[in-house]
Amino acid sequence: MNHDKCKKLATELPRTTVLWGDGADDVLLLQEGIATADGVVAATDNDELNLIIAAQAKILGAEKSIAVVRRKNYIRLSSHFPIDTVVSRNQALSAAIIGSVRHPGDSRVFAVLDQIGAETIRLTIGEKSPALGFTLTELPLPVGAILGIVEREQNVFIPTGDT
Repeated sequence: MNHDKCKKLATELPRTTVLWGDGADDVLLLQEGIATADGVVAATDNDELNLIIAAQAKILGAEKSIAVVRRKNYIRLSSHFPIDTVVSRNQALSAAIIGSVRHPGDSRVFAVLDQIGAETIRLTIGEKSPALGFTLTELPLPVGAILGIVEREQNVFIPTGDT
């Protein structure tokens, strides 16, 4: 519903449809092609709204639907809602941090997310990498790739397209 946030996301994610409006509005979702969408990630600041939007998207035909929540007790709700999975932002971040502490070093697959048909990869960018000096939006990343976390020296953060 935040126009400025939508504009920023649309700039950072040029191959992604970012909707400005009520994500729980069936008419808007249908007009924007939800029935043929590869996937929907409901990631507002409201856990309950994310669950509802993800369920609506799935019912209206989206291939995959994911609800991002902060409350741990909502994780188990995915089996009771018509959605593919519920993801805890806090648990995902802490798992990534723990994984980087337990398994420092080179690139490797570090978890497989069976529920959504995806995998996470830990990739170390070397000093001579051709990716150095470019922002994420300038890199030729594979279609559908999402960079979820960056670790630089002692700093761990969620990147944007300008990173």
